[in-house]
Amino acid sequence: MSLDYEKFINEDIYNLASKVGSIASVRNVDKSQVANILSTFESTSNPVDALRLTVTFIARQIMRGEIPRDLGFQLIKDLKDIHDKFSTEGDKLKAATTKYLYLFKWIFESKPRIIVNNFEDFLNAIIGAR
Repeated sequence: MSLDYEKFINEDIYNLASKVGSIASVRNVDKSQVANILSTFESTSNPVDALRLTVTFIARQIMRGEIPRDLGFQLIKDLKDIHDKFSTEGDKLKAATTKYLYLFKWIFESKPRIIVNNFEDFLNAIIGAR
């Protein structure tokens, strides 16, 4: 595995997911929207197609008012970055996107009460809230 991939999958991805998960929590996004994002990605086996479908679904939900704009655009930006980094390496693209979306879901479900910028801030918000 390349060093860039190692750093991304073991560090950067936690920071990205912490931010979007906390935005979703603070904005009181319906949990079905978060689940639908994940299930859209998992609906097809081709990781590039799955990621594109997911971005399209998020854009649709933004326009329908189901996902707040700030959250939706951050999700799309993060997914585009993942796509740009790993689109030629299907296994890495799938692994990175899956991990990002699950972390997003779990951080959302952890209910941080503030929007955080990274995983360290997420941990501090959770510890401080208890």
